[in-house]
Amino acid sequence: MVFKTLHEKKSKRKVIYHSAGIRAIEGMHMDATMQRLLSQRGVHVGEHHSRRLSAAMVREADLVLAAERQQICKIEALEPTSRGKVFGLGNWEGVEINDPHGKDESLYHETLALIERVVASWIDRLC
Repeated sequence: MVFKTLHEKKSKRKVIYHSAGIRAIEGMHMDATMQRLLSQRGVHVGEHHSRRLSAAMVREADLVLAAERQQICKIEALEPTSRGKVFGLGNWEGVEINDPHGKDESLYHETLALIERVVASWIDRLC
């Protein structure tokens, strides 16, 4: 959602975005704290529900971004042909994005600011 929102502000180029998690439980609502913070930043969340990442999703994607290095390894194990198109979201800054779920709200703010920064870095390179 952050990617789509920032991309639409910077470029007219059509890009299709999907979101899925390695351990996601299908159909769960977004974390309420993150949803509120995204909404405050003008990111439209809508009726977002979680999806579990599948090998087919990875095969169909041109680019797959993961928050943490261990997730990259899991994605490549899920779909071995994905090597070369799976990168860390914080790749250009050499950072990982740790999940703030269940932690103090200040960590959510820090994480969201980091996500916005690294997403902007990707958009600058892709668009």
